[in-house]
Amino acid sequence: MTTKSSKTAQTATAASATPPTTATTPCGCGCGCQGHAHGGGCCKLTCFERPSYFCGQLLSDTDLTLQETYFREKNKLYHRTIDGFGVVCGLRLRCESNCNGRITIGDGYAIDCCGNDLVVCEQRSFDVIGELKKKKWLIDTRKDPCGQGDRDRGCLTKQCFYIGICYAEEPADFVAPYTTDCSPAPGPCQPTRIREGVKFEIYDKLPVRPNPLTEMEKRIECCFRIFREGQFSRGLEQIAGRILDVLDCNRDKRDNANDAAFGVFQECRALFLYELRTCPDQYNCNLEHEVCKLRPPVRDRDREGLTAYEAFTGLFELIQQHVFSCVLNELAFQCPDPPDNCCVLIGSVEIENGRLSRVINYPRWYLWCFANFFEVLIYTLATDAACRPTEGREERKSDGCCPSFQVDVCEFLNLFQAEHRAAEFAASSSLRAIKEMYSSFTKGFDFMQARGFSPRVLQGLSVDDAQSLAKRLNVPLEMFDRPVAAETDPISALLANLIHRGADPLVVESTRDRLITTATRSMGAPARSVGSYSYDDIADLEARVKKLESSTGTTTGTTTGTTTAAAPTPPPPAPAPAPEGGSGDAH
Repeated sequence: MTTKSSKTAQTATAASATPPTTATTPCGCGCGCQGHAHGGGCCKLTCFERPSYFCGQLLSDTDLTLQETYFREKNKLYHRTIDGFGVVCGLRLRCESNCNGRITIGDGYAIDCCGNDLVVCEQRSFDVIGELKKKKWLIDTRKDPCGQGDRDRGCLTKQCFYIGICYAEEPADFVAPYTTDCSPAPGPCQPTRIREGVKFEIYDKLPVRPNPLTEMEKRIECCFRIFREGQFSRGLEQIAGRILDVLDCNRDKRDNANDAAFGVFQECRALFLYELRTCPDQYNCNLEHEVCKLRPPVRDRDREGLTAYEAFTGLFELIQQHVFSCVLNELAFQCPDPPDNCCVLIGSVEIENGRLSRVINYPRWYLWCFANFFEVLIYTLATDAACRPTEGREERKSDGCCPSFQVDVCEFLNLFQAEHRAAEFAASSSLRAIKEMYSSFTKGFDFMQARGFSPRVLQGLSVDDAQSLAKRLNVPLEMFDRPVAAETDPISALLANLIHRGADPLVVESTRDRLITTATRSMGAPARSVGSYSYDDIADLEARVKKLESSTGTTTGTTTGTTTAAAPTPPPPAPAPAPEGGSGDAH
């Protein structure tokens, strides 16, 4: 007998197990193409249900399997949405020592796009040539009509293939189930274990890894479709000139009312309303009503109302609201769709005349995480640089795999004579750059070290007070007198917040009322040293040149490279004294 509560529970369970239907907008209408439902497969979101146990309950295989499925699917969901997919570590490809067309894949760990764990606990062997023969992709010039095989370089062929690692399951430990009253006859053997493993695939074309930046760019392009294609874009292109004529932006914006403005406004608004009714705005629910409420410009200057500039400004503000609201809302990204192939790319192999000639651990899809961040960064920089076409070296995908190696023997030997580790230094340059950047940031923000202060202490001080403080701290200042910048660029913001210590100069900007606005560290060479002259010397020289030009009425042509009149060159100022302990140049 089924109780009322059990019926309610069954109904709730059935409801939760039924996937909700998702309303979609037809693709191609505005940004409706972004509202598509996710395709089927491993990445489709599911509604979770877990078993609930109580004392005296009769458990079945369905209950235990449901519990197992619950935790496995939760783990896969976390993997693919929080961690991502790709190689985490290991899985390095190598040639086998006997050169029999097989490669060795080392132990390692990866996550596929479904969130499955790809674990290779001990190195595996993969028969590359055998797989290529099965797929009939192998080109063997030894059987070529040329008949010369490897000796004929004209018949030399190189092929590039790509290796992927995929998730695989295998049932194991089969046993015969116990006989019951319901089934007295012995049943077929059933597996008691599911062995999780991997398999390797080979591809003749490079698999494309989904790029979230590319997908984001497509969504933004979709939002601006209104200006690129469709009835509104074509109509606005035809009337844009007429709108500019009636606005006459060089004239007083408060005095531009005429009959032409009224007509072209109505035409432009009708175009936008047609766009909204054809492809409704998904985020501004009342936008069409707001457009209808807009007042057109007055036809007579003596009547009160909106000018043409005010009316068109209100209309185009709503158009921009329609577009920019779409952009900002589309940045709220969806769960990733499954790619065509959920295998993870781990490298490539090069086949020459039907033989395995080279194994390359590039390209491979790495998973970026905190545990391997620097390793993946260095790998990405090195491999992208190796395969990016540069001047004098074009990428030739048909001639083997990337990267290809080229050398200038004269340059190499000259560097080798100077330093045997020259090539090693070049290869490890990115490593040293990251280590030195880390070290410099540590020192630059070390506020606990003595004799260090933030340049912000000078902001707001008068020039005299700032110079007095800098003198006591033994810090040279390089003064600039110019208007305050409206915004600070990122580099200046970084330099302005580094802890300053030592005798390096500070670049200080002041306003006309002699108040310090910014004080920043200098980049590269000391700011006060420009050749043999200080900044004050150069500024004085520029002032004297301008004064001389204004007195003689001549200017030096800088645009065309010609000179209208030769201005006498003022004598250079005396060289600045060399820093104490340094050696000055002879002049």
